Amino acid sequence: MNLNRKTFLLTFSAIALLSGCDDGGTSTTSWLDWIKKKDEPQQIVEFTVPSSYVRETQSGNYLAGRYAQYRQDWIKANEYLDKLIRMDPTNIELQQRAMVLAMQAGDANRAIMLARRVLDADDKNLLALLFIGVDQIARQEYSQAVRTLEKMPDNGIADFMRPILIAWAEAPEKKPEDEVLVASGALHAYHALLIADYKGKVTDPEKYFVNVLAGGGADIHILEMMADVYARQGHKELAKRIYDTLLAQYAESETVSSRSEAIQAKLENMDTAKTERIQTPSQGAAEAFYNIARTLYQDSSDDSALVFTRISQHLDPQKDDTKLLIARMMNESGHPDDAIALYKSIRPDSAGYLESQRSAAELLEKEGKIDEAISYLEETYRVNKDVNALIQIGDVYRRAERHLDAITAYDRAEADLGGKVSSTHWNLLYARGMSYERSGNFKRAEDDLTTAMEFKPDHPYLLNYLGYSWADQGKKLDQALALITKAANLMPEDGYIIDSLGWVYYKMGQYDEAAKELEKAVELVPYDQTINEHLGDAYWQVGRKNEARFQWQRAMNAAKDEKAKSALEIKISEGLKEQKITVMEAKTVKGDEPVKQ
Repeated sequence: MNLNRKTFLLTFSAIALLSGCDDGGTSTTSWLDWIKKKDEPQQIVEFTVPSSYVRETQSGNYLAGRYAQYRQDWIKANEYLDKLIRMDPTNIELQQRAMVLAMQAGDANRAIMLARRVLDADDKNLLALLFIGVDQIARQEYSQAVRTLEKMPDNGIADFMRPILIAWAEAPEKKPEDEVLVASGALHAYHALLIADYKGKVTDPEKYFVNVLAGGGADIHILEMMADVYARQGHKELAKRIYDTLLAQYAESETVSSRSEAIQAKLENMDTAKTERIQTPSQGAAEAFYNIARTLYQDSSDDSALVFTRISQHLDPQKDDTKLLIARMMNESGHPDDAIALYKSIRPDSAGYLESQRSAAELLEKEGKIDEAISYLEETYRVNKDVNALIQIGDVYRRAERHLDAITAYDRAEADLGGKVSSTHWNLLYARGMSYERSGNFKRAEDDLTTAMEFKPDHPYLLNYLGYSWADQGKKLDQALALITKAANLMPEDGYIIDSLGWVYYKMGQYDEAAKELEKAVELVPYDQTINEHLGDAYWQVGRKNEARFQWQRAMNAAKDEKAKSALEIKISEGLKEQKITVMEAKTVKGDEPVKQ
């Protein structure tokens, strides 16, 4: 975007302050500090509570609301602030905070009602005018929206948003001042293109593209939307160049997504882009707020990003991109059920539909609802024939240590691919190889892992997993050392890979080298049961027996499995007897989790 990025972020992040994320007072002790001090020993004072005692207090609701907001529970925070407003209905500062909190909580109607109250007391309140102007666009009251937005006082937010929003509000009746909008910045040029497409004719496609690129506003979403416009408008060479660029970016990220598949489909038949045209000013304004929310979210300004995504949602409740962004924010703020509901609401014809279904299943798994997650993925596969859903079913079973079920799911996915796995789905081989290894079928594990390596010869976790599997069995130790050494050179700060390097030296009888590498691994990952145990074993072999017992004790402190604890107790008591060495595999190896496709 053609403005100083720091200024942009500071301008829009100011909304977080209005929602109450900063006390704004002069006290040096925040409410959160005050709560933390309650953990300190306090003098106990006994007192009798009078029968007339009122438990609902301003300070109590304030603290409860602020704590709910600190926990990013916007609905609860809004409820407590509403109680405060009822106690102090003339407090405009509270009304303004409640206005923003209501929008964050997804209650746009309440936010707009509060905005009208704020304007009664302060007719130049920037956010209140913005909220009402947006609502007027949503209601197709375009001339009123223009008048409202023009009243916004000059300010970073107003100066940035006003031209785009007014251009959309005027689009049905008036030809926009295209050249002025294009020259105002990258996001403005982008919306000038969308408005030209909405009006029916894009006569000079290059000027929009050049200004968006020059302003640094060309993220993946904006580029795809621009390419769609050019495809619809008959500028197919320019559309093709953009689609090719996007596909190359997806290829570099090693992901196969429904989004990239949709782009490939549009590249092959550009007529399919015709269905994605913005058809109302409300949808255009929703896109503008979504664009800003994406930027804020990428820069971790989550509070402000949530406000703008909710405004976008109010303008266009069916916009799936907005739902997906809110879902990610809900999940990250500890509201997985809200995120799941949003993922499930994505329309089947949306480019992000299949990924949203897989994301919902992933959250169900994290919530411990394994059977529900698998049922959901089975339905996704039944309806959409999504092979990635089958692979994910295998992953769910594998993480639940149900490796035979996992192998069955991976076999179904391979059959769905025609019985031959290509480089696109190399992760299927990696994952199935791990399940074969965990279930004791080392031959099949080796077949899958070595085939996966033909596709990804420099993947550090794949190299590590295959090398460690050989070392753990005491076979192909020279090859195992070569693979793990390569992985360690690629990821020298990964404690689990360094542990594997130390362990292969141990299995080769090179105990001094083993101890040296395992010491590095413990420095990188200090409290892993298996790494501590491995270092203890190496210390014992080089005669450092007190240090060996110390590491075994640390391993036992970290152990959760009773069988593992018993084995460690024997080591601590009796030391290592060559014929009784207990070999364990680090369950927390990063290579346990293949790259998602």
